[in-house]
Amino acid sequence: MSSALHVAWSLVRIRHLAVSIFLFPLTISVVMVLSQLMITGMFLRSIGPGHDDLASPPQSESNLVRLILYGSERERPPIRVCRWVVAEESPHEEVPPNELCRPDRLDVAVHVQDPANAPVEEYTRLFGGQIDRLHVCRKCSPDVVIKRENSGKNISHATSVYGLAVLSLAYKMKGSIREDRDEYLKMLSGSLGGISLHLPESKAEIALSKSNGAIPFTVNVIPIVVIALWLSLRAHRKVLDYFARNDVLLPLVAATGKRPFYGALWLLAVFRVACFLAAAIPIMYFGLRDIGGKNVFRETSANMGETLLWIVALIMAVSLTTIISSIADLKHRQAVVNILYRYIPMALAVLGGIFWLATFLVPSHTAGFVRLSLTAVPILGLAPLFFAPITRPEVWVIVIHAVGSGLLVKIILRGNARWFAAHLEEV
Repeated sequence: MSSALHVAWSLVRIRHLAVSIFLFPLTISVVMVLSQLMITGMFLRSIGPGHDDLASPPQSESNLVRLILYGSERERPPIRVCRWVVAEESPHEEVPPNELCRPDRLDVAVHVQDPANAPVEEYTRLFGGQIDRLHVCRKCSPDVVIKRENSGKNISHATSVYGLAVLSLAYKMKGSIREDRDEYLKMLSGSLGGISLHLPESKAEIALSKSNGAIPFTVNVIPIVVIALWLSLRAHRKVLDYFARNDVLLPLVAATGKRPFYGALWLLAVFRVACFLAAAIPIMYFGLRDIGGKNVFRETSANMGETLLWIVALIMAVSLTTIISSIADLKHRQAVVNILYRYIPMALAVLGGIFWLATFLVPSHTAGFVRLSLTAVPILGLAPLFFAPITRPEVWVIVIHAVGSGLLVKIILRGNARWFAAHLEEV
């Protein structure tokens, strides 16, 4: 390791090589991080008061969400209010008043202490023409449950993506009430309250509001990680090309040793990524604090241990993907091998992400276990690992992913070093 570090430091002092490796990441870091912070700021403002779809001009009553949920864009029939009653055979059990009020996944339930007399006119106004049934009950549970607290602060819970889609329908003002926009916004905020998503594999509910600092934090970290992966790959190839193009690669490796030189390649890649992060992280930190306020890091600070574990797992996972892709640089003369190693890791990560997203269409505990299992698998679980601070999976899943990726990194690096030493003339 000390030999590789000495070689890396010697290479860094080559001015032309240092400029090409380190100046570019500094420049791109400033541009990319500032750009994504601007996008984050616009997004947070768009979900703030007075900046949503409610302000859109009158348009057709067709609705894409209704088309997806019900197979038709047209408004639903008049909403049926179902006030649940006590079962005759069991005074501690609630039942719907009739067969037409059997709960469905696309219904909305309002939890109250007195279902028979609780006023729900604001909910029939919000969801009229959007859903078929509104249940007024104590404990019934379709995919959307609105809990009316005694303090007057309501909370809306969704247990699936279908539930979130149903809740989103309330944010679509109908043409007849667009003139009362301010009144509607006030009623919407008070009636629905905070919105959260509960996933069976998550340790806590996911607050879907700009008060949840984990969302902007995660969304801004992901591009930085992707850029770091690309920069490390480019540094690996750039150094090899620099010396091969000047016909000094073989003499240099002979003078320094094959293994120290190959180790120095990765140390230069690490230096390049560190250079990028040294500029990107402060910009991201102060930018998010200015955009989201002092509480933007509240979620990550409250779960600091899990956040640090996630960062370690992310480093291991991205390192694994980078090292596998770097095999294409070593074996660039073998066209098929070059293509396989360059694109297969990212293709597997994309496929794993698509499969992970598809499981949300099957709301069940089995689907939640599948998502947990997928997150634990190196490379395939890269996409769900990216969003772990938001989805909050079990800690053991992150640990397995980090350990598995770390072991594979060690194994592949040793194999690459042996191949580099035996096939230097092919590099």
